[in-house]
Amino acid sequence: MSAMTTRAALALPTILHALDARAETTPEAPVLTWLDDGERARPPVTYAALAARARAIGATLVARGARGRTALLLLPPGPAFLDAFFGCLAAGVIAVPAFPPRRNAHAARIAAIASSARPAIALADGGSGARARLEALPELAGIPVLDLEEAAAGDPSASLPRPDASDLAFLQYTSGSTASPRGVMVTHANIMANEAIIARAIGPVTVSVTWLPLFHDFGLIGTALQPIVQGTPMYGMTPGAFLQRPLRWLSALSRLRATHSAAPNFAYDLCVDRTTPEERAALDLSAWCSAVTGAEPVRAATLERFADAFAVSGFNPRAWQPCYGLAEATLMVTGGPPAGGVAIDGASVGCGVTHPEARLAIVDPDTRVPVEAGQVGEIWVQGTTVARGYWEDAGATAGTFAARDAHGDGPWLRTGDLGRLHDGQLHVAGRLKDILLVHGQTLHPHDLEQAVGRSHAACVPNATAAFPTGDERIVIAQELVRGLDVDRAALARHVRAVVSEEFEVAVAAVVLLPQSTLPRTTSGKVQRHRCRALFAEGAWTAEPWTVTAPPPDPVPVDEVTAPIRAEVLAALADLLESTAGDVDLSRTPAELGLDSVKLVELKYRLDTALGTDLDPDLILQPRPVEQLITAIAETRGVVIGEGHP
Repeated sequence: MSAMTTRAALALPTILHALDARAETTPEAPVLTWLDDGERARPPVTYAALAARARAIGATLVARGARGRTALLLLPPGPAFLDAFFGCLAAGVIAVPAFPPRRNAHAARIAAIASSARPAIALADGGSGARARLEALPELAGIPVLDLEEAAAGDPSASLPRPDASDLAFLQYTSGSTASPRGVMVTHANIMANEAIIARAIGPVTVSVTWLPLFHDFGLIGTALQPIVQGTPMYGMTPGAFLQRPLRWLSALSRLRATHSAAPNFAYDLCVDRTTPEERAALDLSAWCSAVTGAEPVRAATLERFADAFAVSGFNPRAWQPCYGLAEATLMVTGGPPAGGVAIDGASVGCGVTHPEARLAIVDPDTRVPVEAGQVGEIWVQGTTVARGYWEDAGATAGTFAARDAHGDGPWLRTGDLGRLHDGQLHVAGRLKDILLVHGQTLHPHDLEQAVGRSHAACVPNATAAFPTGDERIVIAQELVRGLDVDRAALARHVRAVVSEEFEVAVAAVVLLPQSTLPRTTSGKVQRHRCRALFAEGAWTAEPWTVTAPPPDPVPVDEVTAPIRAEVLAALADLLESTAGDVDLSRTPAELGLDSVKLVELKYRLDTALGTDLDPDLILQPRPVEQLITAIAETRGVVIGEGHP
């Protein structure tokens, strides 16, 4: 039987229909090959195998009474996640992609999502220990946790009704917000409409490679489902494999002659920073014809820097495919055209054109009057790709998804983003809403502010401002309780640790202010934009990293530990843009201001300098740096302390 065309796949009502059709026409064709550690290939998953696993899991979910209800997917990236996702679709269960808990760091966010979605069941990977950790969380009490392999023991021949295009497929929770998470209701029709936009924007795929997290819309809609539409093989690796060594992604693209891959803006900068000229010269990226970039502001300087660095690898700058989208529109709104080159107007990068599935308007956010061509306004979207609304939140749905302009035209999706149209392409100009974008992760300032404001007795409640610097880093401004004597340096370290540990992003600077001095509106709301301006103008001074010299070394230093200590100090000083003498080794990395990405970069630098392959958990554990040095030495067979020969 001949293979199904992309056009025929897109004509089907759901992505599940597309999977089943591929399984019937090309059952042994590979859909996903997973690269352990970003390098070692597992046996490929075929269309027939994925469809059979989906039916088996679907049968188990139906037998457990989950049909028509929600299921929390708490699985690591990889084939298991796709099994669970398609199993939910096969059962008529509304999937809720999330992330497995790690050292309880994600417990609060998982609990917030669970409170909103009220899942009938949670699917976890028993082998990773996630099931045990989930069952131990009091926030998830009462939600049965099912091991995926147990679910896959269902009957794949069981009769399961096919979903309709209008049915809900999954809930995409935006931003990981812990205060008020909102689940975007994505239908099967939304998925197929967005896959049509993506297929048109990126062109025909031969081989694709991804490291993007599958629980996020960029990874799921943009990379994992598109190969099923196009009937082409995909290779995947974990985000951690990429972050530990970006060369793994590039080497896979080179080795597999991949034509398509996608990443946020920061990832392309990371590739330049973490590769050597010799490594780039050994790559062949000439087959890469669609390098999609989105999920955060696309910067012309990044595109130019990457293209220059990897010209020796055969990278063609015409491969760039900047795009714009958001979860509320399923994913992509504008992108392409394929091989069209990047449209740059000054420092602004064109993010592609609109497609039949999405209509776009630029509107004055206050008057709701569409602006003249070329002028900046709020980006509004209509079309079959726009999701149904927010899960069980009629008020937020009406305010975001049901806007009408001054002429009564609507309903429109208000994106909260500012942009303009130039020569037919959308240029994103910023954000109307006070949202923070760090390493492709979207955060609500309110969440960070609440976490900081309630974390210490010296912090005035509801008197915190979180705002970005010009390079997408975060600043926290906090009012101090009047008349309270406080160690300002210690409090600044505490603030950094709170944000790093709860949200896994770094705080670039902490500003401590007298009580009642944060700029506010007449109604009492904190003016974050004014805070940002005051910091940029130098009117506010950040607390220094340290105010005293680091304490004496509590750990004996010998000929083996000395080089470890020196490399840790050098790496931390560089990452913190400080000097080795200002790095207090008695502090945890979070207190020093390192987020999860910086911690992975620390591992990379230490592995390179010391010739090791450190366990990531060794670096990620929240302990003083001095203890980290001890642990690194112990992994190299060194016994530190009394009795060491």
